[in-house]
Amino acid sequence: MMEHFVCKRPKPSLWLVVLLLGISTSLPLRAQERGAAYRLDACDMVVETLICRPAGLVATLIGTTVWAVSLPFSLAGGNEKEARKALIYEPAAYTFKRPVGSPECSCGGYQDP
Repeated sequence: MMEHFVCKRPKPSLWLVVLLLGISTSLPLRAQERGAAYRLDACDMVVETLICRPAGLVATLIGTTVWAVSLPFSLAGGNEKEARKALIYEPAAYTFKRPVGSPECSCGGYQDP
């Protein structure tokens, strides 16, 4: 007579071990991607100076206008600080605090996710 073989599912703890091993082996690869050196070139600096900085300045001015128009509603809703940060501070920091040719605005080189 032929015996029936029953396939047993692995225990959840075995799946957890396999998952943790898979994650732990991929972490060093992600660390190397993020730590990759970025070299500035003339193209990055030109794009930064002629496109990204003026666009950041325009975004800051538009954000300031939108913030001023929405100020009564933000005060009533209690989220004025969040609105100010998102509409004014973040575009201004993008425009004025980054080094020229930074990876956020490049000609297709390394871009930090």
